Amino acid sequence: MKICLINPPKPNLGDPKQQFPLGLLYLKSFTNKNIDWADISIVDYSCEKGFDFIKGIPDAELYGLTSTTLDYDICVKIASELKQLHKNCKVILGGPHASSCYREISSSIFDSCIIGEGELSFLKLLYDLRYSGRISPAYSSNFIEDIDTIPYPDRASVSDDCVRAYSIFAFGKTFSDGGSTSILTSRGCPYACGFCASNKFWKRKVRYNSVEYVIGEINQIINDYGIRQLRFQDDTFSLNKVRLFKLCDEMEKLNIYFRCSLRVNTVDREILGALYRAGCREVGYGIESMDQRVLNLLCKGTTVEQNYEAIKMTKEFDILARIFIMTGTPGETKETVDKNIEFFEKAAPDIITLNLFAPLPGSEIFSSPERYNCTVLEKDYRKYCFNLSKHKECVPNVLNNDIGIEEMTENINRMRRYIFDYTKVNTGVNI
Repeated sequence: MKICLINPPKPNLGDPKQQFPLGLLYLKSFTNKNIDWADISIVDYSCEKGFDFIKGIPDAELYGLTSTTLDYDICVKIASELKQLHKNCKVILGGPHASSCYREISSSIFDSCIIGEGELSFLKLLYDLRYSGRISPAYSSNFIEDIDTIPYPDRASVSDDCVRAYSIFAFGKTFSDGGSTSILTSRGCPYACGFCASNKFWKRKVRYNSVEYVIGEINQIINDYGIRQLRFQDDTFSLNKVRLFKLCDEMEKLNIYFRCSLRVNTVDREILGALYRAGCREVGYGIESMDQRVLNLLCKGTTVEQNYEAIKMTKEFDILARIFIMTGTPGETKETVDKNIEFFEKAAPDIITLNLFAPLPGSEIFSSPERYNCTVLEKDYRKYCFNLSKHKECVPNVLNNDIGIEEMTENINRMRRYIFDYTKVNTGVNI
């Protein structure tokens, strides 16, 4: 059976190459481990600007697309054209959007969708297609408890250019020749932030690869590609402290450099010291806001003081502190912007990444905005404003019920102007 898995264009990302399609590569390696009659190819179009590439997609009986909410419309167009070009083919959809919005997926375009973790569900679908010629509208499965049983992602099935990004560090920093790539050592997140759909996807359950599995994969990456710069894509790299120390001890022997994501309430000097010795040179924190009222309303489970201490400690270890914040959130007021700016001046993070808040499907704020004292202004996510480019005026995606849309819009634009100036002054980079 000829199968083609497609990573679609990602025009909403600043650097699509930094979002390596690990999910598709795991899908292929797991499928090949379990059946020998699937001929699977993977094509990466993440950096494409138009749709001319569609005619070059390999012939297949089954096409699989992975989609976030932001690129769902792109997947619809690809699927529609594939069905015109290949009259008898089947097209399926997986990824976060299929899991969050499977009841809204067009059955006239997609023959089926994969809900949640994909490996076991994809096998079920393939068996149905091979032995009955029919597939169900949707497939879901229990989690794979021991994720060490999933083979390493099949990096050899995509081009070297897809595997290898120039740099995963801020400002194009490099610590080793040979480029960078991504790796995942756990699945899931235990937290329940109101703006995130992860808890719906992963059910607040976290599963870990063993240290031996992770070190084996890193060695494979070094031996096969000569890559020694890694981006760990785990939601929070520091959840299991005992495992983290053991992993850091082993990574320290490998002469690698990496970037990872932490939560401010799961980090201390002992952890940061171990990470630095292991090769960590950049940490990302989802700070979101420096207004405690906003953090509480978003169910973030962190404090402004924890935000400050995490940045301070990270900089002490000569690790770049990248923070991610949102503007246009529920609970935001003019004073929120003042508090944010005051915090930045005091904490001096190395990189601030500003995002306009968007209530994505699957999040609690999208489904129950009244609980967060806000109104979703437009539930058609295709009309959301995501891009905070300095050349574009953006309006809120939600209305804070305590203030008007004019004040929210001014908050957004004020935050944007400040971040652009902060970045230029502190890094020399125009954004």
